Amino acid sequence: MSIFVFYESLKKGISGVYFLYSKDQFMLQEALDSFLKEVSKKTGGESNSCGEFACQHFDINEKPSLSVIIEAIKTPGFFGSTIWTVINGAELLKIKDFKAFAEEIAGTGTGATNILFLYNGSLPKELTEVFKDARFISVELPERELSRWIKYKARELGLELSDEVIEYILELTEGEAGIISSELKKLELAGIKKPSIEDVKELLQPHTEYDIKDLFDALKRGDKLKILRIFRSMEDELPQAIGALNKFYASTKEYHRALPLLHEIDLRARVQKEYIEPLLLKLLHELPHHRVR
Repeated sequence: MSIFVFYESLKKGISGVYFLYSKDQFMLQEALDSFLKEVSKKTGGESNSCGEFACQHFDINEKPSLSVIIEAIKTPGFFGSTIWTVINGAELLKIKDFKAFAEEIAGTGTGATNILFLYNGSLPKELTEVFKDARFISVELPERELSRWIKYKARELGLELSDEVIEYILELTEGEAGIISSELKKLELAGIKKPSIEDVKELLQPHTEYDIKDLFDALKRGDKLKILRIFRSMEDELPQAIGALNKFYASTKEYHRALPLLHEIDLRARVQKEYIEPLLLKLLHELPHHRVR
């Protein structure tokens, strides 16, 4: 079983209680993103959200009250619409908590309860006994399916990749799904629909001959590819690079929109550097036109 089983289930339409589990947190996020994208198609919401009337999202890491989650499970959809309760970090719950959810589901008697549990780790056997009618799907990505997954994600992004390019990406990323996803988004941002092996090498391989002035100049020109290459090469000078980002956007009309992402980039630089490039990609994608005040 793999993430492709869940992809196929989404295409056919899902309802009821689902447990998605994986030891890779990125694959759980990938499954959740795919779920939200599918639900948003039916509700007209944003691609990363299913909307407050279609979905209630709880993260156990934030320690929500069990009674609040149960109340959400009991809440019917408006005018017969489908509503989902999404529970992230389900591995932090105790078996007695799951039993409370199962009792609530049994008590509704409607058969219309929709819950998506995201569980990081291996599922305890007790859960299959507590939720006898639930669907349990591993969303792992086996090594043998990496090439297939790259093609699948590339098509989603409007990219056409040759087998040679796929092999190079696998070699460059050492088969890490999260890094692969980030590199594919760089190719999408570059606007190269059918990249050659030379295109991929130029875009994804780091360069070391850049400095702060080069970054600021690239920002002023709006040269996204060069911004990415320069930022990647300045890993040892992140405070200065982030300072250049702040200085540049402070001189534009989009500063108020850029500020939340700039703040998050600064925070991540201190504790989770691997998230910086995706955030930079988001910043460049959402604010592509730099109008100086």
